[in-house]
Amino acid sequence: MRLLAASELSARISHALQRVRSMHHSSAARLMLGDVEIDLDQRLVISRGQSMRLTPKEFNLLGFMIVHANQVLSSREILQAVWGPEYGSEHARLHVIVNQLRKKIEARPSQPVYLFTVPRVGYRLHVPPPTNPDVPLGTSQ
Repeated sequence: MRLLAASELSARISHALQRVRSMHHSSAARLMLGDVEIDLDQRLVISRGQSMRLTPKEFNLLGFMIVHANQVLSSREILQAVWGPEYGSEHARLHVIVNQLRKKIEARPSQPVYLFTVPRVGYRLHVPPPTNPDVPLGTSQ
């Protein structure tokens, strides 16, 4: 596994968002997880009508998880991609940020429906498929 610099991670996220936009003919990179709206371009998260304050690390983690939606990601892979190569073994740091993020995007953080822990491996962000093929991934309409 190759380690990514922060600038390369940012470039990859931007490239992935462009792919999502072109696939869904959308001008904005927005994702709906239930009643949580995530606008990656504006770095906004709106939960149940309230704008949520995410730290830069929380937002970078969420962006990385969205780019790799529905994939199991190892803790090491996430740490190195979001924090940098020297953080690959700091699992407690990741655990804390994931729990903080769950409190902001999950209706019931102790019973997540989107951000799952995969025991002894890492994490997975579940993004449900669109019910309408003309609606962007994760949008509920």
